Amino acid sequence: MTVSSIKEHKNSSIKKLKEWLESNKISEVECIFPDIAGSSKGKILPVNRFVKSVEEQSLKLADSVFGQTVSGKWVYESEVIDWAKAPHKATSGKTVGIYLGALGYGYNRELLAKKGLPAPKCWNDLLHSAYKDEIMMAYPSTSGTAYTTLASMVQLFGVQGYNLKPADLQGSIGLVQLKKQDEIHYLRRLNKGALHQVFMQIPGCRVVEEKDHAETSWFGCPIIYEGGKHHLVKYLESKGVQTRNYFAGNILMHPAYKHLEPASNYPNASSVLDNVFFLGTSPVITVPMLDYIHEIIENYSKENND
Repeated sequence: MTVSSIKEHKNSSIKKLKEWLESNKISEVECIFPDIAGSSKGKILPVNRFVKSVEEQSLKLADSVFGQTVSGKWVYESEVIDWAKAPHKATSGKTVGIYLGALGYGYNRELLAKKGLPAPKCWNDLLHSAYKDEIMMAYPSTSGTAYTTLASMVQLFGVQGYNLKPADLQGSIGLVQLKKQDEIHYLRRLNKGALHQVFMQIPGCRVVEEKDHAETSWFGCPIIYEGGKHHLVKYLESKGVQTRNYFAGNILMHPAYKHLEPASNYPNASSVLDNVFFLGTSPVITVPMLDYIHEIIENYSKENND
């Protein structure tokens, strides 16, 4: 096969992929694989970014993570180096050591001196009240090193063998966030209100409102665009404004469920896929971000109504 024929075959495959994605009205693609705990890791990509990454061959997913393959199969003993064979044999291939690494912490001497704090000499020193609100670490649900650090601390200083799962970590983070509940609630409502006003500028666009008796802490700003959301969503994504599909729709359009009954029996569910999306209302959204979205929507309205 010549270089030109390989290129032609590749372009033909990408064309078929685009056609399939479009015909099935797929707007997002989940690129995921399991981590050592079996939890899904990866990211959700808008379909245009996914196709672009396929074209440019820039999408990279791991074949295995911490010794666990994407298929969920165990690592064979022949693939394990000598020092790691003992745990592998003891667990019938379910556990394998893959590397030996050191965990440590760093500190800024000048900053400690400025705040009048002593330099910590061991892990236990970090429990001293003097360091309250002074310690920072990556989020354990997204950082393998941070997760390993916490799990190691529990095994060293807590109950031996306890499995510190992400759900426990998220619960701990939730306890801290509860202290900021009023601020988070206020900012989410503020951001939803701002986005509401922005998108109401577009003819045919409607933003979901809360019931009179409710006080919603908005996770996102739900937007209904009669006649089809796809052009608007594509425009926003091209300008760097991320959107999300609404967590509902006609599941019978999924190839795995087509055998149950025709998706056409549920037109309202299909309309949700075609017309509804949302923008996040995270409390970390800033005024300049909202101003940028406002500017983007004004430009969209002018370009499509002139």
